[in-house]
Amino acid sequence: MGFDWDINQLAIKACEFVTMDKWEKKNASDMILCQIECYYMLAQIYIDKLLGEKFEIGFQDDVRIEEEKEEEEEELTPERKKEILQEKKQIIDYYLQGLKLAALIDQT
Repeated sequence: MGFDWDINQLAIKACEFVTMDKWEKKNASDMILCQIECYYMLAQIYIDKLLGEKFEIGFQDDVRIEEEKEEEEEELTPERKKEILQEKKQIIDYYLQGLKLAALIDQT
Protein backbone atom coordinates (compact mmCIF):
# COMPACT_ATOMS: atom_id res chain seq x y z
CA MET A 1 0.00 0.00 0.00
CA GLY A 2 2.84 2.40 0.84
CA PHE A 3 4.42 1.72 -2.55
CA ASP A 4 1.16 2.37 -4.41
CA TRP A 5 0.60 5.60 -2.51
CA ASP A 6 4.21 6.71 -3.04
CA ILE A 7 4.97 6.69 0.68
CA ASN A 8 8.44 5.30 0.24
CA GLN A 9 9.53 5.21 3.88
CA LEU A 10 6.46 3.14 4.79
CA ALA A 11 7.03 0.80 1.85
CA ILE A 12 10.71 0.37 2.77
CA LYS A 13 9.88 -0.51 6.39
CA ALA A 14 7.15 -2.94 5.31
CA CYS A 15 9.43 -4.64 2.78
CA GLU A 16 12.26 -4.90 5.29
CA PHE A 17 9.84 -6.60 7.68
CA VAL A 18 8.60 -9.04 5.01
CA THR A 19 12.10 -9.95 3.79
CA MET A 20 13.50 -10.43 7.30
CA ASP A 21 12.51 -14.12 7.61
CA LYS A 22 13.60 -17.17 5.64
CA TRP A 23 10.92 -19.53 4.37
CA GLU A 24 10.93 -23.12 3.17
CA LYS A 25 9.96 -23.72 -0.43
CA LYS A 26 7.73 -26.68 0.32
CA ASN A 27 5.36 -24.96 2.73
CA ALA A 28 5.63 -21.21 2.17
CA SER A 29 5.95 -20.45 -1.53
CA ASP A 30 3.35 -17.68 -1.18
CA MET A 31 5.49 -15.92 1.43
CA ILE A 32 8.56 -16.30 -0.77
CA LEU A 33 6.58 -14.73 -3.60
CA CYS A 34 5.72 -11.79 -1.32
CA GLN A 35 9.41 -11.41 -0.54
CA ILE A 36 10.25 -11.38 -4.24
CA GLU A 37 7.72 -8.62 -4.83
CA CYS A 38 9.19 -6.64 -1.94
CA TYR A 39 12.71 -6.88 -3.34
CA TYR A 40 11.46 -5.58 -6.69
CA MET A 41 9.54 -2.77 -4.94
CA LEU A 42 12.65 -1.77 -3.01
CA ALA A 43 14.65 -1.63 -6.22
CA GLN A 44 11.95 0.49 -7.85
CA ILE A 45 11.89 2.89 -4.91
CA TYR A 46 15.61 3.55 -5.27
CA ILE A 47 15.30 3.88 -9.06
CA ASP A 48 12.50 6.43 -8.66
CA LYS A 49 14.50 8.32 -6.03
CA LEU A 50 17.60 8.59 -8.22
CA LEU A 51 15.62 9.50 -11.32
CA GLY A 52 13.76 12.13 -9.31
CA GLU A 53 17.13 13.64 -8.44
CA LYS A 54 18.02 13.52 -12.17
CA PHE A 55 20.70 10.81 -11.91
CA GLU A 56 21.31 8.23 -14.61
CA ILE A 57 20.90 4.73 -13.18
CA GLY A 58 23.18 2.85 -15.57
CA PHE A 59 26.42 4.64 -14.73
CA GLN A 60 28.73 4.05 -11.81
CA ASP A 61 29.55 7.74 -11.60
CA ASP A 62 27.08 10.41 -10.58
CA VAL A 63 26.03 11.22 -14.15
CA ARG A 64 23.01 13.50 -14.42
CA ILE A 65 20.21 13.18 -16.96
CA GLU A 66 20.79 15.64 -19.76
CA GLU A 67 17.93 18.10 -20.02
CA GLU A 68 17.73 21.78 -20.64
CA LYS A 69 19.62 23.28 -17.77
CA GLU A 70 17.32 25.87 -16.26
CA GLU A 71 19.25 26.22 -13.04
CA GLU A 72 22.77 25.63 -11.83
CA GLU A 73 23.29 22.11 -10.47
CA GLU A 74 24.79 21.83 -7.04
CA GLU A 75 28.24 20.35 -6.62
CA LEU A 76 28.07 16.95 -4.95
CA THR A 77 30.12 16.25 -1.86
CA PRO A 78 32.26 13.09 -1.76
CA GLU A 79 29.86 11.69 0.85
CA ARG A 80 26.85 12.27 -1.41
CA LYS A 81 28.66 10.69 -4.36
CA LYS A 82 29.33 7.64 -2.19
CA GLU A 83 25.64 7.51 -1.17
CA ILE A 84 24.53 7.65 -4.81
CA LEU A 85 26.87 4.80 -5.76
CA GLN A 86 25.65 2.76 -2.78
CA GLU A 87 22.02 3.31 -3.80
CA LYS A 88 22.81 2.15 -7.33
CA LYS A 89 24.51 -0.96 -5.97
CA GLN A 90 21.52 -1.57 -3.70
CA ILE A 91 19.22 -1.63 -6.73
CA ILE A 92 21.27 -4.45 -8.24
CA ASP A 93 21.38 -6.32 -4.93
CA TYR A 94 17.59 -6.16 -4.56
CA TYR A 95 17.07 -7.52 -8.07
CA LEU A 96 19.56 -10.32 -7.44
CA GLN A 97 17.90 -11.28 -4.16
CA GLY A 98 14.51 -11.33 -5.87
CA LEU A 99 15.83 -13.44 -8.73
CA LYS A 100 17.44 -15.95 -6.35
CA LEU A 101 14.17 -16.39 -4.50
CA ALA A 102 12.27 -16.68 -7.78
CA ALA A 103 14.60 -19.46 -8.88
CA LEU A 104 14.02 -21.19 -5.54
CA ILE A 105 10.29 -21.50 -6.23
CA ASP A 106 10.67 -22.02 -9.99
CA GLN A 107 9.24 -18.61 -10.95
CA THR A 108 12.05 -17.41 -13.21
